[in-house]
Amino acid sequence: MSVKLSLIIPMYNVESYISECINSIQYQITDEVEVIIIDDGSTDNSKKILDELIFNLPKNKAKQFKVFSQKNQGQSAARNKALNIACGEYVGFIDSDDILDGNYIKELFRIINGYEPDIISIRAASFKKLINDQAVISEMKLLDKVGLYDLTDELKIEIFNRHYWYIWSYIVKRSIIRNNRFISGIYFEDAVFLSSLVLRLDNIYFSDKKIYNYRYNMNGSLLSASSKNVQKNIDSYKFIINYFYNEIRNNNFYSIPYVISLQTYLAYLKDKKGIFAMIKAYYEFFDYHKYVNKKLLLNRGNFLFYKFGVFFLIFLSIFRK
Repeated sequence: MSVKLSLIIPMYNVESYISECINSIQYQITDEVEVIIIDDGSTDNSKKILDELIFNLPKNKAKQFKVFSQKNQGQSAARNKALNIACGEYVGFIDSDDILDGNYIKELFRIINGYEPDIISIRAASFKKLINDQAVISEMKLLDKVGLYDLTDELKIEIFNRHYWYIWSYIVKRSIIRNNRFISGIYFEDAVFLSSLVLRLDNIYFSDKKIYNYRYNMNGSLLSASSKNVQKNIDSYKFIINYFYNEIRNNNFYSIPYVISLQTYLAYLKDKKGIFAMIKAYYEFFDYHKYVNKKLLLNRGNFLFYKFGVFFLIFLSIFRK
């Protein structure tokens, strides 16, 4: 039977979560689904737990899982390796500490079989476990839409303004991303990958079902407060800001993620390095503003930041105290 859906999971040091993730998949897996797991050089028991879990599955389920190992290169390199292996008609991405809803595959197959869209946008429930083991849950979604839509310029502008670049929230035709790969060595690679992808698509299906459970993990790499990680965040912000700026000349839709990323970067810099570091960084990018198409900025906060710059951020920080 041909593979309809390839699910790609980069794995690194998630011994506390990998069983939940894999079990949420194996309960609903079919012969038309392959799961490609790339162990990115884990130093804990993640790989051992994974191997034991798959070994104990019924053979008809175990054969749908493909596990590979590599030296630690980051999740982008792991995803790229999996993309080279994948053979499904559609490709979805799962973070190894997240959990699928029991209707994940069923809902995707309903959409794929009925509509064959270029890309599917799913809804999710984000959750954070507290000390008393209670969970705080909130809904995550791209837009308040349901069904198949042509990706008109107006809809693309709406999507860009939403700045909802979570790779796990999209399932895409593999033929469309055959030559696309994630940039290695940075954070926020999803934003680069997905923004360039959306511009090339003809249509999108919006599911109204919450079929993915996103774990807000305080131990995740993005939230680490180590000086090394803070510097990687700063370097990553600079990379994507320059990337979006350079792309504005090819498509002014990139004005939107450029402004949003710059604003987010400056707020991060103020928190980690102080107000003077934020002001200095703002003026490093100041000359870029003349290329921005401000008419595309639908969010009032983003427009005010574009107009008033760091003074808007300083005002916000005072106003919120």
